[in-house]
Amino acid sequence: MVLQDSLKINGGTFGSVGASWVMSNEQFLKGSNAINFLKVKASYGLVGDEAGADYYSGQNTYEINNLLGGISLVPNSIQDPNLTWETSKMFQTGIEFTAFNNVVDANIDYYVKNTDDLVFDKRLAPSSSESLITVNDGSLVNRGLEFDITTHIIDKADYSLDFAFNGEILNNELTQMPIETATGLEKTLDQSGNYGRSKGHSLYDFYIREWAGVDTANGDPLWNQYYFDANGNDVVDSGESIASLSQYQNDNPNNTDIKKTTTNVYADATQKYTGHSAIPDIRGAFRLNARIKDFTISTQFAYSLGGYGYDAAYARLVSNDQAGSNNWSTDIRDSWKAPGDVTNVPKLISDVNTQVNSTSSRFITSTDYISLNNARIGYNLPSRFLVNNTIKSINLWVSGDNLFINSARAGFNPNTSETGATTSYTYAPLSTITVGARIKF
Repeated sequence: MVLQDSLKINGGTFGSVGASWVMSNEQFLKGSNAINFLKVKASYGLVGDEAGADYYSGQNTYEINNLLGGISLVPNSIQDPNLTWETSKMFQTGIEFTAFNNVVDANIDYYVKNTDDLVFDKRLAPSSSESLITVNDGSLVNRGLEFDITTHIIDKADYSLDFAFNGEILNNELTQMPIETATGLEKTLDQSGNYGRSKGHSLYDFYIREWAGVDTANGDPLWNQYYFDANGNDVVDSGESIASLSQYQNDNPNNTDIKKTTTNVYADATQKYTGHSAIPDIRGAFRLNARIKDFTISTQFAYSLGGYGYDAAYARLVSNDQAGSNNWSTDIRDSWKAPGDVTNVPKLISDVNTQVNSTSSRFITSTDYISLNNARIGYNLPSRFLVNNTIKSINLWVSGDNLFINSARAGFNPNTSETGATTSYTYAPLSTITVGARIKF
């Protein structure tokens, strides 16, 4: 058993305690080749994360400017003097084993990471003359399973075949929201870009307007609008429209008669959780390595399943901006043209109804993909072709990187960002082919 104590790095204390237990085959299953090696491990520690706190966080500072030849000091946003790093308590356990007469090697880990004192922007009362202040508040938990399994399918003198498969399954959940200054209660909803943050949700759950398709009668774009039907007439009357569904339901728990309709006015559409998350169900890679006499072949694939990203680059390509001001996707050919047309692309009129590609669930795209990151073929020249033993070995090889990706939309590469989102001028990795020789003397 091995124990690890705490250590100090740059003035911050990071403590951890870990233990592992290794058991040989003779100890575990005497007379059996089912388990050749087994290692059980566990650890617990504290980790600090800067999370946006910089050199002058917690200190009120000024911008130094020039005013009529003199020095002027402009106050920056006020700071919380108690702002500090986030603190994470992490427990990890796992096993490593070799089984079936060294045919299978596996490493499986499970962890729970509880993070307190999240760095959040808290809204201030208007009387303070400031809108936001960065504070430590709220809690987050990450739970994950990671695995790496290698199988030695064939292991002969002239032939071998190995297959390796790894992956990660992650669950991310806010367990406590920051306290609202005005109410003294936990904040119901915090929005960050396209994501909503509230208790029970992850940091990457989409909270935006819902796309409802195209009006077949006139080609207008449609979005979902939720409303509280106070008088029961199935019509959105003045004051009944809901801007943010989660916030409204929290503030009005007794107003249960909430109905849904569609609107062609983007500003009237309701923001809500769409049920999509940027966190995939599973992601990882797999490898295939083979040897046939003097030839070697290796490949590395990556994959992701179950996640979603916002394809802003595609949204730009199906806009209704002034004709000629921007490139268009070929999907624009499917735009609505006559009453009765059923399509997902609104009518195309130059610089009219430019909100057709505004932020909505229309551009939330599955980040499921499989890609071939690398493939390599090598050849070891037999020793009988080497002259006078001056050269010990010659290896010739050809290798390709980023050879292909199969995703939900042509040109959509979820690997270009952590959340799978795309933006203009963000390019996919280049495909490259390399030929080489390695000679040992």
